[in-house]
Amino acid sequence: MDKPAIPLLLVEDNPADVVLLEAALETVAHATFQVTAVEQLGAALTALAARPFDVALLDLGLPDSQGLDTFTRLRAQVPTIPIVVLSGLHDEELAALAVRAGAQDYLVKGQTRGAELARVIRYAIERHQLQAQLCASEQHFRALIEHSADAVTTLTADGTISYASPAAQRILGYRPEERLGQGSFSLVHPDDLAPTLERFQQLVHRPQTTVMSELRARRKDGSWCWLEATGTNLLEVPAVRAIVVNYRDVTARKAAEAALHQLTETLELQVVARTEELHQANADLIQANAELTRAARLKDEFLTLISHELRTPISAILGHAELLQEAIYGPLTPKQSESLRSIDTSGRHLLGLITEILDLAKSEAGALQVTLAPVDIELVCQLSLQLVAVRAQQKGIALSTMLGSTVTTMLADERRLTQILVNLLANAITFTHEGGKVGLEVLGDQEQRTVTFTVWDTGIGIAEADLSRLFQPFTQLDSGLDRRYEGAGLGLALVRRLAEGHQGRVTVMSQPGEGSRFSVTLPWTHLPAPLAAGAPATASGLAPQAGRLPTTAAIQPVEPGVHITPRPTDGGARPSILLVEDRADQAQMIADFLETHGYQLRIAQNGGDALILARDKPPALVLMDIQLPGMDGLTTIRHMRAEASLQVLPILALTALALPGDRERCLAAGANAYLVKPVSLRTLLAAIQTHLDRFAEVGSRAATNPEAG
Repeated sequence: MDKPAIPLLLVEDNPADVVLLEAALETVAHATFQVTAVEQLGAALTALAARPFDVALLDLGLPDSQGLDTFTRLRAQVPTIPIVVLSGLHDEELAALAVRAGAQDYLVKGQTRGAELARVIRYAIERHQLQAQLCASEQHFRALIEHSADAVTTLTADGTISYASPAAQRILGYRPEERLGQGSFSLVHPDDLAPTLERFQQLVHRPQTTVMSELRARRKDGSWCWLEATGTNLLEVPAVRAIVVNYRDVTARKAAEAALHQLTETLELQVVARTEELHQANADLIQANAELTRAARLKDEFLTLISHELRTPISAILGHAELLQEAIYGPLTPKQSESLRSIDTSGRHLLGLITEILDLAKSEAGALQVTLAPVDIELVCQLSLQLVAVRAQQKGIALSTMLGSTVTTMLADERRLTQILVNLLANAITFTHEGGKVGLEVLGDQEQRTVTFTVWDTGIGIAEADLSRLFQPFTQLDSGLDRRYEGAGLGLALVRRLAEGHQGRVTVMSQPGEGSRFSVTLPWTHLPAPLAAGAPATASGLAPQAGRLPTTAAIQPVEPGVHITPRPTDGGARPSILLVEDRADQAQMIADFLETHGYQLRIAQNGGDALILARDKPPALVLMDIQLPGMDGLTTIRHMRAEASLQVLPILALTALALPGDRERCLAAGANAYLVKPVSLRTLLAAIQTHLDRFAEVGSRAATNPEAG
């Protein structure tokens, strides 16, 4: 193993001592010393400048330098080399002084053997290296402290400042030397002095502990700043023996905290005030909602009352006119027949106006409902054309249709869709001269998933300036005193509301003298093939179940001239009908008509009497008014359906209630059909015959196959 080589500078003017020292070093087994010997201090300084040495052996008595000055000059010239002083017996005191001045050790000439000499040299080198490291570490930490943003101060046990870092001047304005020896508490704000002294005393009596505090201190310029201080008791640590205080300026933070606190208090006050406002607003809103709910309920009640009160007298007028036209009370003269036709026409015109006004009122109140169900488009179009055919025939207007081959079914409100088409067709007929043309076209758009119903005419047309007023309620373009066309201006307004209720839209194209085209575009939802291909025209679009008399969505009016076969009255049993009607004139009118057509009538004026009569002798069919004194018609129907003998009894709801949901409530209660007053007596007769036939058919199937029921 190679021995380490140690470069050594020997400064000795006595050749004998040089020989002895070199001989001693040669005996060292673990190291090799490369000795360079010089006799004078000047030569030593030259050698040190020329090359590095690990250690120097220095005699203090040289030809060119004597005493402690020799060591001082060499140390000043080369402070990085460890120096071991060579001393004669009479120079030990001088050697000790050199050690105190920084020499690593001293040797007495002639008394040191090789191993001891090597050990002294090794220790000198190691001590010098440790001192150098310690010095570097001290410089490092001093640099950290002196360049730190936080100030560092050391205090004695009584609070006297023993050290202040440069950052103290930046924070407080005092140079570090200005505060040395001063009491640290002289700058503390009077309001913070007592708690600061108390915490300091706690720190003094608790070694190795740390205390944090915030206090105000006076700067050199007289202003106050907030300090965040951390004190640590290191009095018992030998290398420190002080209380170390680190502090920083937190004035800006304290100002921000104060502003934030003030803002928080302000916000809390605002929140409290706003909360009170919201509570009051909420209370006002609750009260307003209650008022709106009450107003909506009163409006609904008003519409229901008005609908009933207007339809009931119209029903009597049209019913008695129809009785007279049927010659129930005897033959009429031609003049009387003409007068009755005028009464019937005027009454139906009035009924149309009442219906439109009520529908518009319902739409304004948000009560105009649209109930989607499967609809056969061709049937709806045919029905709509039938309802206006008489008016078109009277004016000699030709009606035509064109239905797209892809458009067969859709989801829509059948009654409302029919109302849209009838209003548009009637409007077209009204404003088309005699001998003109009116048509209905239906086209489906597969890509846009829409169906467009277009009613066109060859009528008078509309000026472009008037198009924007078309769909406004109670607006007639022909509105002067010399107007030639009838109408309250409600039909088109209702068409738009009903189209929008279907999520659709209405557009119009027209030129004066060239006719008009009104188009209603509605969403198109295809139906499953089996249902679209063969569903019967019932309220739900579903086939009736076996054993239960089927319900009917609506009874279509029977046009004049359609033949209805009366029930036989000669020799056969007269079918018994229970008529539940609280108005005597209405009951008598219906009874007179039906008895003439072969039926036997029993009349009840309230629900309780109706139940008694039905239980005593079940009728063939029940005509049930809904608004009745005491027990209403819906409750009466439910009671009838609860009894085994009356469960499949045909019950036709005959009522003036025509608001959204009335039909559904009647059918849900157990009625088989829903007829709105005023209803044509011929339509009523057809409905009765239809349901009696169905009742007989269901009974026949049940008798043949008991399991089917």
